[in-house]
Amino acid sequence: MGSEREKIEAELWRHEVQPWVGEQPILELGAFQRVGGIGDVIAGPFSPLVDALLRRRQPLAKPARLPLTFLLAVTPETVHAFHFAHRGEHAVKIRGEVGVWLRGDIRAEVEEGGLSPLILLEWEGGSAECLGGVNARATARLLASPEEGASRD
Repeated sequence: MGSEREKIEAELWRHEVQPWVGEQPILELGAFQRVGGIGDVIAGPFSPLVDALLRRRQPLAKPARLPLTFLLAVTPETVHAFHFAHRGEHAVKIRGEVGVWLRGDIRAEVEEGGLSPLILLEWEGGSAECLGGVNARATARLLASPEEGASRD
């Protein structure tokens, strides 16, 4: 269902994301849109400021919440979340890293249905209900099976 096209598009973003994760190879890269609550509607254009203020109180490694749109990059050892903006038809600009977890510290559940899957991300101290964007299904499925692609010590 468009998954090959999504993989190709996500691959085009890799060169923007790789410098942020260091030497670790990116196993999957996907775009997500957090399902906004009433607070997001009220905050409207001030939402990035609200997110920044909330993150200020949380250790960067485990944010209480994620931006409305974000990328997840999964490496063998870690999962990185990035605030981003679309640039043109197939490009992104990374605005900053908003969270990083060990692979086993973040979980994903995928509920199929409709055009876009509903994805629940959970970590200690937070969670996010999201609509899947480009390559989100593959990224979430990899997170749902943490042993797949994980580094072996």
